Amino acid sequence: MKKFLVAIVFGISIYNSASIAQDATALRIIAIGKSDPQVMQHLDVLSNRFGGRTTGSDAYTHAAAWVTNQLNHWGKPVGMTAELEIAGQMSLGFNRGPWFGRILDASPVTLNFATPSYSSGTKGVQAGTEMMVPVTQTELELRIKEFKGAWVLIPGESAGGRDGELIYKTKTMTQKLIEAGALGTIQSAEEPLHISTSAPTHWENLPTLPDIKLAATQYQAIQKRLQQGEKVVLEFDIRNWFYPGPVNYHNVVATLPGADLADQIIVLGAHLNSFDGGTGAADNGAGFATVMEAMRLLAQAGVKPRRSIVMLGFAGEELGLKGAEAYTASHSKDLPKILMMLNRDSAPGAITGITIPNM
Repeated sequence: MKKFLVAIVFGISIYNSASIAQDATALRIIAIGKSDPQVMQHLDVLSNRFGGRTTGSDAYTHAAAWVTNQLNHWGKPVGMTAELEIAGQMSLGFNRGPWFGRILDASPVTLNFATPSYSSGTKGVQAGTEMMVPVTQTELELRIKEFKGAWVLIPGESAGGRDGELIYKTKTMTQKLIEAGALGTIQSAEEPLHISTSAPTHWENLPTLPDIKLAATQYQAIQKRLQQGEKVVLEFDIRNWFYPGPVNYHNVVATLPGADLADQIIVLGAHLNSFDGGTGAADNGAGFATVMEAMRLLAQAGVKPRRSIVMLGFAGEELGLKGAEAYTASHSKDLPKILMMLNRDSAPGAITGITIPNM
């Protein structure tokens, strides 16, 4: 964190490296960062209050509003302002509630699983026998009535949507199982579960067959029992739900205006959205909380930079850098003014610095 802040001060205030140690502003920023660090508090709110911040979800919308409010509160003494800028639109909204599943044996076994974003939940608590999908389409059609009220084991390993990750299109197998009255499909997934997203769809064409990704060890154990002719009964309660769109999503844009070199811009960026199979702490809560903390420290230290500092909290990164594309399109006139862009998109682990590429 200290290296990150020194890099910011280096970029926005002075270019003479020999004078950094003498610069009172830099020392004041670092002192506050060491005596009153709040980056973990930001991360706690983002990860544990809002949780997984899928673009187009209430969690993302509320997190972006909270960040904007905090930045405006901190920034009043130094003239720093923050606002929400529309970055795009989702065709509908998606939220994830609790999810739970188990094997209904004499001693029930809790299942370790998740579902991709924008995939269906269950209709309350639903229990049914487990079956394996036939190898061929012909066999599936011959036995189709057997799958009514069943959970269906399907082959392959996947973290993404069963019926598409970019464009939602119901597969033939999925459609047949829906028509048969199956309860949902179960696919193997490696641990730790990395659940991404399936393709957003439309209110008139919502997915209806749950797409479950089950820990590989449990998947294999159930598969073995079925192959030995045992009857396995599973129960799931998955509270995924949709709401009608369109749903706007926003970038958070904060600006600390510069003085004599205000037309020169330093950008601090990190994507605020995340997948929602977890809390979004590692990707990219840790990165965004660091950038947010940098802006708090600059404001609290009373920094009046020569160059303007812009902080960007991007939306839609997991959808293909949608927030970044929106910002560059709407701020095209400012792009030639940007001297440096420091981006945080970090993996788990200690924050030790930031890489500044050669120009």
